[in-house]
Amino acid sequence: MNITLVSEVDFKGSGYTNISLPVSLALSQLGHRVTVLGLGYKGEEHMFPFPIVPVAKKNFYDVLAAMLHNLRLDGDRTDSVIVALDIPMQLTMMEQLAKYDFNLYGIFPLEAPPLNFSWAAALGLLKQRFLLNRFGVEEFARFGIESVYLPTYLDPTIWKLRVAGEKESVRDTIGVPKDAKVVTAIAENQERKNLGLMFEIVAQIPGLYLLLVTRRNTGVGWNIDDYLADLKIQDRVFIFERGLSISDLRALVVAADVYLTTSKAEGLAFPVMEAMSIGVPVVAPDHTALHEHLTDGRGYLFNHAFKYRDPFGNEFRYFADLDGGVAAVQRALESDNTEIIARARDYVEHCTLGPVAKVLSEHIG
Repeated sequence: MNITLVSEVDFKGSGYTNISLPVSLALSQLGHRVTVLGLGYKGEEHMFPFPIVPVAKKNFYDVLAAMLHNLRLDGDRTDSVIVALDIPMQLTMMEQLAKYDFNLYGIFPLEAPPLNFSWAAALGLLKQRFLLNRFGVEEFARFGIESVYLPTYLDPTIWKLRVAGEKESVRDTIGVPKDAKVVTAIAENQERKNLGLMFEIVAQIPGLYLLLVTRRNTGVGWNIDDYLADLKIQDRVFIFERGLSISDLRALVVAADVYLTTSKAEGLAFPVMEAMSIGVPVVAPDHTALHEHLTDGRGYLFNHAFKYRDPFGNEFRYFADLDGGVAAVQRALESDNTEIIARARDYVEHCTLGPVAKVLSEHIG
C-alpha cells in the first residue's frame, strides 16, 4: 500500500516527531511504501527508508491537499493518508481532503476528558482513530465509536539509563552546586504546563534548584524573570531556551534528582517517559496521561486542588495542589527511589517498535 503520513518532523525533537517517524518506520517494515510530509522539516540528512518532504508550517493547510493530490498524479497512487496532529488540525485536514477518496486515518491524543460530541462525531468519519492514551479510547467508546490505543516508541539508545558519575559531571558543567537538590522540567506551553505553580513549589523548598527548558518570551506566557524575583528564587533557577539538541535535553534530565511537572493536562507527556527511561523519579499531578504513566508505583503522583472546563475542546484542566506538590517533591528527594526507578524503567522498556507495528498491521490495510 502507498501511504502518505502528515505530521511535524523536527530532528531536534518534538512530540509528534517522536510519533511520526517510528510509525513511518513500522509501516515501512510492514511492507508499505511510505512518504512523509514533514511540517517544519528542514531537509536534514537522515537514514530512514522513506522520503521526507519539507512543508513550511505557515499556511500549510493551503498546500498539503495539493501536495497529496500531486503525489497521486505522480504515477504511484496514494491509497491512504495518516495525519498525526492535534484534534483541531485533524478536523481541518479532514475538511481539506473531503473531495478526495483517500482512506484517512488519524493519530492523536485526547489532552483530557471529556470528549465533546462535535469532535467525536467528526472524527468518527475517519477510517480509524489511533489514540495515544487509553483514557481517550474510553472517551470515544462513550459515543459508541471504535478507536485503538497506539503504543508509544521510545528510543533506548538515546534515552539510556544514566550511569554513575554522569549526574555530577553534568552539574559541574552547568554550574549547579555539587550537593544541591535539583529538579528538571521541560515545559514549552507555559500556560498548560502551569509554570507558576512549579515556581511556587520550588520557592517552598529551601535550597532546591530548578533546571527549566522553556520559551522565555512567548508573548502569552509569564514574565519569568519578574516572577522568579518576586519569589526570591532567581538564583536557584537555570533557564534554557527550547530548541536544544536531544543530547543536551538528556543531560539536563540526567543532572536532576527529580523530574517535575505541574501540567494541567497531558495527552502523552514524552518528557516524563524520557525521565523514566533515564532513571530519574518523576513527580506529577494525578490525572490524564500522567496517571497512566506513573500509577502502580512508577512515580510520585499528587492530587489536584480543583478542575475547570477549558475552551480547548471543552476539556477539563486540573490545577494541582501546591501543598501536595511540595510534599511529593520532598518525599521524592528524601527517598531511596530504587524500586520506583526500576518499575518506571521496566514500563518504558516495553515501548518498542514491535507493539507499534502490531497495532498498525491489524488496523491499516
